[in-house]
Amino acid sequence: MRSTAHADPPRTQLRLTSEGLAWLGAAVLLGALGWFKSLNLLLLLAYAMLALLALNGILTRVHTRRVRATPLAVPPVHAGEEVRIGVRVENVGNLAATVGVTDLSDGTARQWVLDRLPAHSAVECVERQVFPRRGRFAVAAPVVRSGTPT
Repeated sequence: MRSTAHADPPRTQLRLTSEGLAWLGAAVLLGALGWFKSLNLLLLLAYAMLALLALNGILTRVHTRRVRATPLAVPPVHAGEEVRIGVRVENVGNLAATVGVTDLSDGTARQWVLDRLPAHSAVECVERQVFPRRGRFAVAAPVVRSGTPT
């Protein structure tokens, strides 16, 4: 019999923002132009831009891996009642982390930005909501993101 007490951590994905895609496009354009025209300075600039993009990705991953977000338990409510919905964000690392948290429960996107969350601390990000009808509502796993490490 297998124990399920220690579940694997969720997989993380690196997604480029629109600014990151523009940065990558500019680096590729400069690299192609430098290669075609044999301009070494443009090639060096393109390589430096790609290295900075990779470094930003690594630092972003470090920031998001030290933060855990879990949805708060919601008690049974009746239609029209106000209830607290949110996530508990915990920094398990040894350094402060600046992250954004998105909760997509019940189809509504709620977003919070936590600036310099202290090491080994936890914060509850809560919003009040009224459910218009009876029934079950889906609870999605919160998404932790970071775009600019500090």
